[in-house]
Amino acid sequence: MFEINFKKPIHIYFIGIGGISMSGLAEILLKEGLVKNVITYSKPEQLLADIREYEEFNLVFMDLEWGNEKNGLYWGEEIYKLAPHLSVVFITGYNDKFAQHILLTNVNLLGYLTKPVHTDILHRYIVKADALQERIEYLVMSIQGRTVSVHT
Repeated sequence: MFEINFKKPIHIYFIGIGGISMSGLAEILLKEGLVKNVITYSKPEQLLADIREYEEFNLVFMDLEWGNEKNGLYWGEEIYKLAPHLSVVFITGYNDKFAQHILLTNVNLLGYLTKPVHTDILHRYIVKADALQERIEYLVMSIQGRTVSVHT
């Protein structure tokens, strides 16, 4: 079992479609006690609605390929507009397709995983997210139904 002494609880969103079992990755992290809470999604619109509602989440693992014009880069930018403090790890099986564009997006990018996902690297991203929480603090407010994050 992989052990971490967390500075703060890790709360994660997983979102993806076909080809990758986001719920399988979530189960691994929960079973090993690496995170406090995990919610999985197949619809990005539902994820965005929940981001507006739940402020304690601090990490998103997101599939890049969605099979339409709105891919993970698009949805990552939408997440950033709502919650710039929320770190994103992109997951893809199309290593070359997104390589040139991934750093050009307005996303709080924590990392990039390739399929098949190796659990040791998944663990390292959890450790990185935990370390980042100690260094960066945000004040998160809801103003007229919109979430606003301010770096403190």
